[in-house]
Amino acid sequence: MTSRYQFGPFEVVPDLRQVLAHGAELPLGGKAFDLLVCLLRHAGRVMPKNELLALVWPGLVVEENNLSVQIVALRKQLGFDAIMTVTGHGFRLGFVALEVPDAAARLKAANVSAAVSVPILALPHKPSIVVLPFVNMDDEAGHDHFVDGLTEDITTELARFHNLFVISRHSAFSYKGKLVDVRAIARELGVHYLLEGSVRSTGSRIRVTAQLIDATSGNHVWAERYDRELGDIFEVQEEVTRAIVAALEPQIRLSDYQRVRSVRPANLNAYGLALRGSAILYTDYSVASCDAALQLAQEALALDASLGLAWRTVASVWFLRIGHSGLVAAGQTAPASQYGLHAAEQAIHRD
Repeated sequence: MTSRYQFGPFEVVPDLRQVLAHGAELPLGGKAFDLLVCLLRHAGRVMPKNELLALVWPGLVVEENNLSVQIVALRKQLGFDAIMTVTGHGFRLGFVALEVPDAAARLKAANVSAAVSVPILALPHKPSIVVLPFVNMDDEAGHDHFVDGLTEDITTELARFHNLFVISRHSAFSYKGKLVDVRAIARELGVHYLLEGSVRSTGSRIRVTAQLIDATSGNHVWAERYDRELGDIFEVQEEVTRAIVAALEPQIRLSDYQRVRSVRPANLNAYGLALRGSAILYTDYSVASCDAALQLAQEALALDASLGLAWRTVASVWFLRIGHSGLVAAGQTAPASQYGLHAAEQAIHRD
């Protein structure tokens, strides 16, 4: 079995000649499918019309109109921006596809990874983001400087916000031109969010698209498109950078707020008990307060074992008992540490 390709909600399975969207097969003709696979296998470059005609219709002489018909069919199923027309050159993919190897290749890769492992970084305690190199959708090498400059300017502007942890330009550009899963990038860099985008031009107009992705879930948090006159390229770069940064920073705050807000207690009675225990513990560190807080937390967990606040209170109680002389019996420090550690891990895991 050969590789599969994934992009957005779509999956292309060359061996089965299938294109799936959310698991359901799309109605796509044979030549349209061949054209799509051809573009996927030559991702990252503009395919001239004559080369596409030779690959999709090998040994046949066909008119360019046949190619146009199949392009229309693909755009109808995948979206207009799925196939980009590069005037005077040909066509290219309008998205970044992830190539997923077959089971044997995945097993081999896993064995290699086990021997030479890539460290997975923990997420910082504040919103973290990497600005991936924007993609130049034109086949104009002269536009690369503008596109790379746009990426760097956005990175610099985001770094001005003290409530954000921003990955450096050097680390981000190591992924330029590579087909890498956003979740893999997030694990390697230790970030929660990724900003990616593209730039393309038509005549004197330029279009910049950007999208913010929550890498832990793969969901799109925010996306926007900016159409401008090319004119002075540096003014365009500054204007688009300001617009994206202005929209992005509050969106990061909003997304974090909504993510935390979505973690709601399943049992309000349990939550009330946990709140009482927490309040008692942090107003008085006495033996009696620790005992009362632990009792309330355990009652809460009996009603809702997934309640992070209750687990946090249990962990805090054992922390205080170990840290204050006389609260843990002689010889019981090690078991108490295990109780506290277990509770702390549950608190992190649950919330």
